[in-house]
Amino acid sequence: MKKSSKAIALVVALAMVSMLIGCNQSAQPQQGKKTLVIGISMSTLAFPWQKFLTDTSVNEIVKRGGTAIVLDAQGRVDKQNADIEDLIIKKVDVILLNAIDGKAVVPAIIQANNAKIPVITTARRVEGGEITQHISADNVAGGKKIAEYAAEKIGGKGEVAIIEGTPGSSSTTDRTAGFKQGISKFPNIKLVYDRPGNYKRDTALTLTEDLLQAHPNVASIYYEDDDMAIGGIRAIKAAGKLDRILVVSNDGIQEVFPLIKNGEVGATIYNDAITEGKMSVASAYKVSSGEKVDSLVSPPNPVIDKTNVDQFVKIFEEFAKK
Repeated sequence: MKKSSKAIALVVALAMVSMLIGCNQSAQPQQGKKTLVIGISMSTLAFPWQKFLTDTSVNEIVKRGGTAIVLDAQGRVDKQNADIEDLIIKKVDVILLNAIDGKAVVPAIIQANNAKIPVITTARRVEGGEITQHISADNVAGGKKIAEYAAEKIGGKGEVAIIEGTPGSSSTTDRTAGFKQGISKFPNIKLVYDRPGNYKRDTALTLTEDLLQAHPNVASIYYEDDDMAIGGIRAIKAAGKLDRILVVSNDGIQEVFPLIKNGEVGATIYNDAITEGKMSVASAYKVSSGEKVDSLVSPPNPVIDKTNVDQFVKIFEEFAKK
């Protein structure tokens, strides 16, 4: 696929490193250069995609001789705001932010602005304050692409459902909007169920059980991340309907690739954590040296299915070797 090749071209293999959450990590800086201290405020490290994004970012910081301070908000808005305030007190040079709620985090961003600390956001937009750069795949486009994929696979007719991510997250809002736009082109497809699963595997399992009871003829389910899809598949298997329901999702984590190969997941949208992690750190170094960066960067987010999944398996294998 042409879009897949573009995504692959953006990926540069990096070395993986161990990360101690909440602790500083550094390598020897080059002589004569300031050691950059970069704070990372992550929405949660309980989700595989965010964990991989964090590992990638820390690895790149260490590779450049910098220091990473990683704070896990554990899915709590109050903790994320407190974490950002802590990074401000520590006088970090740049903050990399993956927000839980794009509105609730604004007061802390304004504090960072007042302290003259650049803020770079990844994957999820925020709704206020001054953001130096936002790096994210186009989630509206991703939702639309996966909707069109599902619609074609189920013959342009039937019942579909959405298990959304976390309310208040721009990724949830955009993926939902994109999916609804995509299926709107198919008048014989009906959206019969739409509930928030909070990007949690167990929640998705419970919601899928409820969905299958209420709508036993559902033809396809869109889970807004792979982790929820994995949970939902457990419920679909238990109901004996795996061969009758097309599962589609988002993110492209390694754990979902075998499920695509064996047909349990029809397709997912690739959300490129490797590129987002690398680019956010590169931009942090640029702004710290006075360079300007683009306000918005959107890495490609192609569909991954049986036809191209091996290409993405190889990306992660190469990443792990370096």
